[in-house]
Amino acid sequence: MHGHPTRTSHEYRCRSALDGGCGRLSRQGRAVDDLIIEYALTELDRQYASVPIIVPWPGARELDLAMRRKASLQEQWYAGEIGDSAYFRLLAQEEAEIKRLVNDQRAWPVKHRPGRNESTDVRTQWTRLTTDAKHQVLRGLLDSVIILPCTKGSHRFDPTLVVPVWRKKNSSTPSA
Repeated sequence: MHGHPTRTSHEYRCRSALDGGCGRLSRQGRAVDDLIIEYALTELDRQYASVPIIVPWPGARELDLAMRRKASLQEQWYAGEIGDSAYFRLLAQEEAEIKRLVNDQRAWPVKHRPGRNESTDVRTQWTRLTTDAKHQVLRGLLDSVIILPCTKGSHRFDPTLVVPVWRKKNSSTPSA
């Protein structure tokens, strides 16, 4: 099946008979998407029920900039664009800043260790993800989605006819 836009939303249609499909099956795109997202979030809730929240260290960008400033300072000194006294004075400042940031980075996991009873709120994190990140999470969870044919002429969405095929645990781990 492939996505096809409609006037108000989109739908999933079976490919034409010439492309290897039946050309007769379609489903409401929004309903299928919502159902698959709900299945995925339920699976992620189950997987991450006891995983603690890991807060990323906020100084990574600042450390990267300090390292770049040090490298730039060294290049200027090697090229003879800066004097020895200015170089060594500025180098000492940059190295002190880098040392402070590295020590802060090492201490971060200890200071911000989550409690055992805290767990990830997958649904809140899901709403914060970009569309590309959401697609990546779904690709990590699902191999495919099978949509079974329904009763001819029925225009009701039947969620029992949408079957997710989950990836094996060892092939990929999702990141939410």
